[in-house]
This record gives sequence, structure tokens and C-alpha cells, in this order.
Amino acid sequence: MLSELAKKAHFFYTIEAINVYYIYMEETTQSKAGGKFWLWLILIFIPVGIIAFAVTQKQSQFFSQQSNTTGAIAGKNSTPLPVGYKDGSFTAVGSYMSPGGNELLGVTLTLSNGIITDSTVDLKADRPISLRYQQMFADNYKAEVIGKKIDQLNINKISGSSLTPQGFNDALLKIKAEAKA
Repeated sequence: MLSELAKKAHFFYTIEAINVYYIYMEETTQSKAGGKFWLWLILIFIPVGIIAFAVTQKQSQFFSQQSNTTGAIAGKNSTPLPVGYKDGSFTAVGSYMSPGGNELLGVTLTLSNGIITDSTVDLKADRPISLRYQQMFADNYKAEVIGKKIDQLNINKISGSSLTPQGFNDALLKIKAEAKA
């Protein structure tokens, strides 16, 4: 997100610089043809520079993704080595920040071969509004969790509850650490 904002800011800054330079050239040159020559020169070099910058960013993202893969040599056909998880039930308490302050949510996951076979949540909110959102979450989250691989799970807004999933995901990280084989 920040990278996209930086790119947009760079683009708008470049356009503004061209406008300022064009006005300067119009005012300082005797011949309008000379000013337009410099303008066209800038109009060619700046877009080429922006394109080169974008290409190098894409390449650096590609190579950083390749270097982050697990395995001796990363290539097209390499796949990350699977992380093993112990079978069983694991419990953790996740936290998240609500407008009323910090809230907690207990999570228990049952794993079999890295797949979630059962899940329960323990509502731990102190504030009535947070408790209501946790209950909405608890009533509807299982469809997003049961049958999923633990490594691929990261839930977002469920039934109008957008903060409670953050507590679930926090507990999920703790369970992953505890359940690693």
C-alpha cells in the first residue's frame, strides 16, 4: 500500500515538475521552439525513467519472493517444503484492539495432518458491544475454518465483525507455533 502511494506521489510530482519547467522555459527563452525542444526531451526521458523504475520494482519483488521460498535452489518448479503440524487440539488466546480498548478471544483448533477438523471459540470480551460482535463471529466463522489447511488460513470480516477475526488470527499464530512438529 505504501509503495503504491509512493509511486502515485512520484508520478504527480513528476507531472508538476514538467508544468513548472514548461512555464519557466516559456518565460525565459526567446524562441518558443527552444522551450518546446526541452519540454519534449523531458516528456521522453521522464516516462522512460518511470517505466524503468516500475520494471526494477517488479524484478526486485520477483527475486525477493524467490529468495523467500524454502528449498536449496528456488526455481519455477520448486515448491516450499511443507511445515508439519502435530495432530491434536490446541488452545490459545488472541487479542485485538477495539474502539473500547483491548479485547481477548479464546480459540481451540483440532488438527489432523495440518487440516482443521474442529474449532471452538471462547468469548472473553468485557464490553457488551464487543461481546455482541464476538457472538456474531462465533455463530458464523466455522464455515471459513473447518476443512482448511492451517497454513492457508487467515480470516477477515465475518457477519459484520471485522475486529474479532484479528483476535482469531492472533490466536491462530500462537497455535501454529505450538503445533509445529
